[in-house]
Amino acid sequence: MPENQTLWECNSSIAKDSATIIKGIIGTWKLKAAKGGNVAGAPALEIKDVILTFNSNSNYIVTGDSLASGSGKWNLVFVDSTWLKLECSPANMYLNGSLIFCDDKLIFSNSPFDGIDYLFIKAY
Repeated sequence: MPENQTLWECNSSIAKDSATIIKGIIGTWKLKAAKGGNVAGAPALEIKDVILTFNSNSNYIVTGDSLASGSGKWNLVFVDSTWLKLECSPANMYLNGSLIFCDDKLIFSNSPFDGIDYLFIKAY
């Protein structure tokens, strides 16, 4: 996803402010793009009508994908001073990897581990 660098720079400017990030991700998000990891010959990824909702009571809901729909609890955690992720119980495939957040864009980046990056756009 070509936007990752710009989003990463924006994310880095607020990465230590967990209250701002939590406030910013609360709401409803729509899956906009998915990019496979660095695996040669990986097939193109189908974009489904996935809707992700984070509530202020630390609940999440994923709908639109019969294999990965569900709900549970989320918690923002620092992997180190600049890397963030969500711990979700139960885990959900769309919510894995590093969290990159800026304004109306949210990426769950798992590509450094040959996983999938999911870009969500805030649904107003």
